[in-house]
Amino acid sequence: MDKQDIAELNILQEIDSDGKSTQRELAKRSGLTLSYLNVYLKGLVRKGYVSVRDMPGRRLWYNLTPVGIAEKAKMTLEYMKWSLAKYQDIRDRVRVVCQKLKQENKSNIVICGVSDAAEIFYIATLESGLKVVAVVDDSRAGKKWLNFPVNEVASFKNNISYDFIIIGDIDNCYELAQQLSDLSISDDRYQVCTGQRIKAVTVVQVVE
Repeated sequence: MDKQDIAELNILQEIDSDGKSTQRELAKRSGLTLSYLNVYLKGLVRKGYVSVRDMPGRRLWYNLTPVGIAEKAKMTLEYMKWSLAKYQDIRDRVRVVCQKLKQENKSNIVICGVSDAAEIFYIATLESGLKVVAVVDDSRAGKKWLNFPVNEVASFKNNISYDFIIIGDIDNCYELAQQLSDLSISDDRYQVCTGQRIKAVTVVQVVE
């Protein structure tokens, strides 16, 4: 499944849960921007998966059609299969990363970016005898993740002794790599939890 399939499935699930919502409410519940929701909704209506009715107060009522109900069930099954395969692949790659870090005596680890993949990595660190000394993620700073306080990315550089940084958010790995580069952290001190080495790209603005 790609990002569009997952977004459409989320929308179908939210409509099935409560279709008497504004587009703004649907967008928030689906984790999409309003503009993206509009694009996906139009596509779902065009495919015949969703019907729309006008409601009092300039609101719309979205309903799944019989075809939409069947498609949601099919997509849910496909998503479960895809998630299981993705989980297994990530787990295998993460084990290799942890074993390599252990062999290189890089035991104190910072997890940069919180995601499902980061949870898999954390379990692998425990199995490999590594120690997570900090978790950083600007979008979750001030909250907790697996009982770890989450701090801003910039906060750990001068305050925590660490051996290596694992980027745990695969979807935003390039943005996080750029943040680390901006902190003058060399790209030989971090990588994505699946083993991918990233060289942060320096953005040069050309002014005419």
